[in-house]
Amino acid sequence: MIGRFLLSGYVTCCMAASALATDPPVSLELATEQGFELGGHQQWNEFLQGVGFAGLRIRGTRLGDEPKVENRGTEDAPRYHVVGILTGGNRLQLPGASVRLGDRKQVAQWLANLRGGGSEGVTAPRGAFGMTERQLRALNDALKSPVAFDTRDQRIGDVVEKLRGALAVPVEVEAGAASALAGNEKVLDELSGLGSGTSLAAAVRPLGLVVVPAASGPSSVRVRITPSTGKEEVWPIGFKPQAAPNDVAPGLFRFANSVTIGERPLSEAIAAVQGRVQLPILFDHNALAKHGIDLNQPVSLSLKKTFYSKILTELLFPQMLRHDLKVDEAGRPFLWITTVKQ
Repeated sequence: MIGRFLLSGYVTCCMAASALATDPPVSLELATEQGFELGGHQQWNEFLQGVGFAGLRIRGTRLGDEPKVENRGTEDAPRYHVVGILTGGNRLQLPGASVRLGDRKQVAQWLANLRGGGSEGVTAPRGAFGMTERQLRALNDALKSPVAFDTRDQRIGDVVEKLRGALAVPVEVEAGAASALAGNEKVLDELSGLGSGTSLAAAVRPLGLVVVPAASGPSSVRVRITPSTGKEEVWPIGFKPQAAPNDVAPGLFRFANSVTIGERPLSEAIAAVQGRVQLPILFDHNALAKHGIDLNQPVSLSLKKTFYSKILTELLFPQMLRHDLKVDEAGRPFLWITTVKQ
């Protein structure tokens, strides 16, 4: 009986209207393996209606059938054709996924991964932001170019527009972020020379905004600026160095026989140390405001036989601050000054 069904032809339907016009079309061809329940194709046909496939065909199995993806278009204008297997256990085997009948969410996510990353998008392991290694590499390469203009005391919205124009990836601004960027708030730190991704994230953070990357193709990416509410995975303001700290920033560990800092504002004392260690310094202005920490409060310090990382610690910790050594997308080091209590 199964054999007669395998020879009985195809079940075909068209679902082009369910896929967004801007998305690469994806057609699905399903092969029913031996043991698949007779008539079960009708349930799968109904289930897959409206999920997002441009076309669906169900047929009997052929020698060599296996889940696969074929791009019948071009790299710039892909048209994907997918072969899936309906198993004797009534599951749909797709490249990189096994779907039970009724799990629309899994199918929708699989389609999104395919459209965003091609065949690699549904088979390659995924890391941060749901991206493949290839996509993450493209993202980092796009965001590591250094900022080539001064930013301190410039309007945040103007700095963002300059960065958008300089970046090699599209930068989208959501409506809620656009209204915040229209204000007159200024960038308080100098970001010149640091990676564009790190700088963009640092510039918008005081406005309650974050940078969220997304894949737009097998090796193409985009980023969007959006309000931080509900966003769990965002582009960070720098990364923890993989190498030893004294290799990353040797100036921090340079020996000082004697250091005396007469009473002066904390910000000036930090700037004096910065001149010695030759590292950019960014401040976590959100955390400072949250905990009411004033960088103009007076400090003084006298130490003998020490090094500059220790000097910074002695200046910052009494004010409940700490300094973290970070690197940008290209491995350029900088210091991030934030509160001890988060």
